[in-house]
Amino acid sequence: MSIPKVKSMQELHLVGAELSDRDMSGTNFAGADLSLSSLVRANLAGANLSGANLSRARLMNANLSGANLNDSILTDARMWFSNLTGANLSGARLGEADLHSAKLIEANLSGADLYKAQLLEADLSKADLSGAMMKESRLWCVNLSGANLHKVDLFGAKMESANLSGSNLSEANLAMADLSKANLSDANLSNANLRGAIMLGAKCRNAEFAGATYNYETIFPSRFNPVKRGMRKVGP
Repeated sequence: MSIPKVKSMQELHLVGAELSDRDMSGTNFAGADLSLSSLVRANLAGANLSGANLSRARLMNANLSGANLNDSILTDARMWFSNLTGANLSGARLGEADLHSAKLIEANLSGADLYKAQLLEADLSKADLSGAMMKESRLWCVNLSGANLHKVDLFGAKMESANLSGSNLSEANLAMADLSKANLSDANLSNANLRGAIMLGAKCRNAEFAGATYNYETIFPSRFNPVKRGMRKVGP
């Protein structure tokens, strides 16, 4: 049976609604309460979800490419394998959201809250995460190549085998972050905080570390000389 295309949120009972497999591309959901709803495989390409409440919503395999999710609430949402290419998530609240293997290529996540978010194997290449809060987030094998991570807070983040090549991590907080086997080639880490960071096996070819800080707990790759790289040793 074909599923009708929805163009107006007024047609729906939104809280806890079953909207899986629907074509809602371009629909205006600004400020709507879609918490606990099921949007599995839904087509929301280009939809306006600015300020919408999608907490604990199920968005697995949903198409949100080009959607406006500015200031939306996505705490504890399930979004694995979703397509958020080019989406606007600036200021969005994504605490503990599960974005495993999601596509966020060139997405705008500036100022977003991603506390303890799960981004394993997600593609955030060329995404804007400037000023985002990503404390204790899970970023194993994530693709952040060419991403803007200026002043991002990655305290305690798990970033093993992450691809950060060519990314901008200037003034980022990477204290206590695990960057084991991460690719930092051509990345800019100037003035970053690397106190207590673990960088075992990390690739640092042509990476910029001028002004970055470290302490006695920081673990560097073999043959890495922080002084020659222009780094500063500080107290605890």
